[in-house]
Amino acid sequence: MTRPARWLGDLAQWMSPTFRRIRREHAKWDAEHHVDTAPGNQAGWMADIESENWSHGRGYHPAPSDSLIRRLSDLDIDYRDYTFIDFGSGKGRSLFAASNFPFSKIIGVEFNRYLHDTAVKNTRTYRSDQQQCADIDPVHADAIAYEIPDQPMVYYFYDPFAEPVMRPVVDNIFRRLRENGKKCFVIYFNPVFAEYFENSDQFRRIAQGSEFENYWNRTRLGNKDANEFTSELLDAERYVVYESVSQANLQ
Repeated sequence: MTRPARWLGDLAQWMSPTFRRIRREHAKWDAEHHVDTAPGNQAGWMADIESENWSHGRGYHPAPSDSLIRRLSDLDIDYRDYTFIDFGSGKGRSLFAASNFPFSKIIGVEFNRYLHDTAVKNTRTYRSDQQQCADIDPVHADAIAYEIPDQPMVYYFYDPFAEPVMRPVVDNIFRRLRENGKKCFVIYFNPVFAEYFENSDQFRRIAQGSEFENYWNRTRLGNKDANEFTSELLDAERYVVYESVSQANLQ
């Protein structure tokens, strides 16, 4: 698909009544936290991507922050021992949600320069009484080439990539786990490629479900919109959580 064709598809979605309502919800969240994380109709956003993998990105939609906070709350860990990383972090909404927890560090990897630069600005202006981690580091990089830190990790994906990028990124996670054996978790929303983890002997599924009902209540969509967008929103709010398996158990 060419870049102009992708942009026209994004524009059609952007102009729909449902997404206008959703944008108002995003604008409210942004105003409360002094940031800009709402989706925008940035014509030509793909032209900002220098990586040859530009066509394998999913486009920008802010992470479902309330849903992510619930999933993070369910982890039975000492957050101070872990680094949180979001692949395809956009303007940083997920990073700020994660900052409600006292992670050792929070990292966002984004290959679009405009989105990355916006995330950097947001880290300077973000305000929340619930923030417990201020060490937030947006990184401008291709996710495939990014070197994962040698630390216990919590990985987050919000369906950021098509298979040509997602597969190598997951392989990098597997490789890092084989190298250091350090505990890690994966929180995966809209888990299109969940089979990568399901079929791995390095991870086990510890939770799964859907946050669609919560999303419905937050956005207060009408019946007409429900009939049109139920399938898409159900996909967006499905989640799976994985925990790494002790390397000793694999021997």
